[in-house]
Amino acid sequence: RSRCGVILGQIVLPSESLSNWSDDLLARATQAAWGETPSAAADFNPLNRYVAGLPAGLLAASLDLGGGARCLDAACASSLYAVKLGVDELLEGRRDAMLVGGLSRPDSLYTQMGFSHLHALSPSGRCRPFDRNADGLLVGEGAGMVMLKRLDDASR
Repeated sequence: RSRCGVILGQIVLPSESLSNWSDDLLARATQAAWGETPSAAADFNPLNRYVAGLPAGLLAASLDLGGGARCLDAACASSLYAVKLGVDELLEGRRDAMLVGGLSRPDSLYTQMGFSHLHALSPSGRCRPFDRNADGLLVGEGAGMVMLKRLDDASR
């Protein structure tokens, strides 16, 4: 476990809980600015403000992995880049195993607005990566992970 690391690819956008917390802060600040008594603060887990790096650290800590943990944002290539970096760690002999993958659970409002502005959403409503008829992307959420090892180590 001490030579097993974690690399997660993700698009670093506000999560739904972070958006809710921001909405609550803005509402209370506006009420105070208007001379009103601000409403009670919503219940919020302060760990949710660390959308960029916390997921890999939590995963590594919960599995007692000591080989380092990091997240990266390479947009839609994030999970593939995480695999590439994990392979590099193995080939260079820095790690004996790597837990790599991707996750996405951003606030759908931000993703719909952002990708609409970029004209990146699929007009056909079909996601067809690597297809010559691909016409854009679909916003979704999910997670996928793989454990990487050198073949000799995995066979042993």
